[in-house]
Amino acid sequence: QNYLTGSVDNTAILWDQNGKLLKPLEAHQQEVTEVTFSPDGSKMLTGSADGTAILWDRAGNLLHRYANYGERIRTVDFSPDGQQVLIAGYMNTTTIWDLQGNLLQSLVGQEQWIEAARFDPDGNSIWTLSVDQSLIQWDLEGRQLQRVKIDFEPRYLEIAPDGQHLLIGSIGATILLLDRSGQVLRRFEVEGEQWSTFSGHACFSPDSRQILIADWNREPRILDLQGQLIQSFAGHRGFPRAVAFSPDGQTILSAGSDQQLMIWNRDGSLRNQSGGHMDMIDSAIPSPDGKLILSNALDGIAILWNLEGKVVHRFEGYAEDYGVDHIAFSTDGRTVMVGGGKNAIKSDLSGQVLQRFEGGDAVAEVVGFFPDGRRLLVHTTAEQLAVYNFEGTRLQSF
Repeated sequence: QNYLTGSVDNTAILWDQNGKLLKPLEAHQQEVTEVTFSPDGSKMLTGSADGTAILWDRAGNLLHRYANYGERIRTVDFSPDGQQVLIAGYMNTTTIWDLQGNLLQSLVGQEQWIEAARFDPDGNSIWTLSVDQSLIQWDLEGRQLQRVKIDFEPRYLEIAPDGQHLLIGSIGATILLLDRSGQVLRRFEVEGEQWSTFSGHACFSPDSRQILIADWNREPRILDLQGQLIQSFAGHRGFPRAVAFSPDGQTILSAGSDQQLMIWNRDGSLRNQSGGHMDMIDSAIPSPDGKLILSNALDGIAILWNLEGKVVHRFEGYAEDYGVDHIAFSTDGRTVMVGGGKNAIKSDLSGQVLQRFEGGDAVAEVVGFFPDGRRLLVHTTAEQLAVYNFEGTRLQSF
């Protein structure tokens, strides 16, 4: 099991489950905005504020650089079969590429930048969400299948694992639950309160039957698809910023402005509470087997925890000035990646660095990682997206 983190210092780092640094990925000129693994764990994709994305193999070899964006990358995604990548950002176009750097389709039809772009779980369509208040479903040939008008400026898109429902959230007080036909089923609003729905703040349970939401002014809570409260989790002294289900759905993670990581049972009882960060926790993710947790915060540190809330390893010392933007596990859970700014590291779980990527002058920012931990997607100073390996070799450019 590996972990992947990204940072505003332009780096991404890959770690193993013991907190050992495997490889830094330093190929971007600005902050790393997005990291992800391919479904089989053989590749990584990084996206950056410098407008590029990089595809990496598991060894950290650059496979391809996706270029010519010139604007901040907001979202990257792999197709379910891992053979295509989706890239979008501060432009009104979403692009589909193969792993060799060939442009397959440009999805043009929205008037402002794309907040989220995701492959449908069945792999046969793509959903894009724009600040122009539109949600569009596309086929793989670039044809619009449906267009849904949203009555607020959206910031977040979550697709249920079974593909039957979607969540759309705003920075304000609204979350929409839709079916895949675009019909709004539920509208969650709380009068006089603000619901925080930044990325990581609302998610479906592994069985797609429930929703976990972090409320800006209230405790995390689980709702069913009819909007009925199933369970709440009271204990944070500040607002929760990140929530997650464990892979088996039986453990709940929450973290936020109080710098606390909380591990809950499904019945709302607190299993463990831990403080190890010195600033707001930005995200917390479980390992594929659910036995470990990786968090990153605005203090520039990533921490690997066990379910008892004990620190397994602290990943620090490379991103204090910028912060860790991206973290990820490899699909086998044996290594992690940490990225921030231009750099990224791949590490085993003991903290030993396996691979280090330092982008240098040509790299603006790490965008994301491939799930196999061998490649990164970065944004370059030449306004390109590129795929690098962890040795710093550029494999492909877009």
